[in-house]
Amino acid sequence: MNMRLKTAMLIALLVFVFSDASATTYGKKKKGLKGRYLTIDEGVDITSYRGAIVILESTTVKADKNKPVDNETIRNATDEMLRQRLVELKAQGVFNRVVATAPLELPAGVPVLRMQPSIEIQHGSQAMRVFVGMGAGKSKTHVRVEIFDARTGEHLGYFNGYGSGSGSWTFTGGNTSRMAQDDVQESFNLFSDYINQAIPNTVAVMNATD
Repeated sequence: MNMRLKTAMLIALLVFVFSDASATTYGKKKKGLKGRYLTIDEGVDITSYRGAIVILESTTVKADKNKPVDNETIRNATDEMLRQRLVELKAQGVFNRVVATAPLELPAGVPVLRMQPSIEIQHGSQAMRVFVGMGAGKSKTHVRVEIFDARTGEHLGYFNGYGSGSGSWTFTGGNTSRMAQDDVQESFNLFSDYINQAIPNTVAVMNATD
């Protein structure tokens, strides 16, 4: 490897490290995709989106190829879990409205966010869970919510949620069979908490200024 290529690679690495470090993160990042956290891009004043209209797009599902599942069921359940958290944020004064499709005319003077959720599911191995144990064969769920300014298309940040358990995605059965859903629910609960930290609700803002 010649010196010029080495220098170029070093510069690229430094740019990546420092650009990531300058972003604002709520929660704790872990190695790879692990961890549950909200990252706001560098230079974005996310507080200016308090009172925004939120356009929540339908979830993109990437299911385990080795275990076909009902993508529509997963999509609808994930959409509803995230929508509930956003509606709660609306009730707390963080957002103005939560809609599934963009209004024909965006109201002037009101910020508008567009959120694109996705979910990836790996069901793991029930045989490994039963016969090996000690965490072997665990299911894994990875949710991600990309956040954009709906007017300009600017990327503002993203939420990463990673969970692992011993269950698979289904609405029947006992607690174990619901663990993947519980992982997603826990991720969205933290998403709501981090959004509330990044965009304090109106009551919190009023108390801070008293």
